[in-house]
Amino acid sequence: MIELYTWATPNGAKPAIMLEEIGLEYRVHLVDIANNEQFAPEFLSLSPNNKIPALVDHDPSGGKRVVFESGAALIYLAEKTGKLLPAAGTPRDEALGWLFWASTGVGPTFGQFGHFAAAKSGEPDAALARFTQEASRLIGVLERRLGAAPYLARDYSIADIAAFTWVHFILASLRKVAGSALAETPCIDQWLRRIAERPAVQRGLRAPKVRLRSHH
Repeated sequence: MIELYTWATPNGAKPAIMLEEIGLEYRVHLVDIANNEQFAPEFLSLSPNNKIPALVDHDPSGGKRVVFESGAALIYLAEKTGKLLPAAGTPRDEALGWLFWASTGVGPTFGQFGHFAAAKSGEPDAALARFTQEASRLIGVLERRLGAAPYLARDYSIADIAAFTWVHFILASLRKVAGSALAETPCIDQWLRRIAERPAVQRGLRAPKVRLRSHH
């Protein structure tokens, strides 16, 4: 049994989607970040950075395993089951490269964009402009990649899960703020639809019980 400690955020949805995709049994524990439950000592013992998600795997063969950070959780689950991450060679290199692109570029940038866009007071905001520009650049990177391949690592993988939740969550808001500066994204739009239609993804988005807010 795997215990998933999470909340309804783009990062929190990633391991739930993955668990649904690979078919492992799991139990959800909600960590209400709006009420600072991520700072409780019990959760700190699982996630030393006080961030969701974290998972605990009570594997009878390997003993208890604790994994924090969404990207690490995706890799752990992929390697545990041999699913959604190629075992070797160029396909694995591509999947890991795009996974870390999503984890270190898309997630932090889109998160900051969302924060400053929500806090916008009507005054010119240098921080919002900065993150709008970088988020738009990342969307351009994604659009070019998806113009060359149907998924980030050619076949559907943990890299797509890592990028999907953030793009699904934020793209409409980014379009609203960036306006005509953000080019059309037909390849991204098709990719979003393909992934959103997957039953496991739909179940994973519902798993945290509090629905992931969508602008679509």
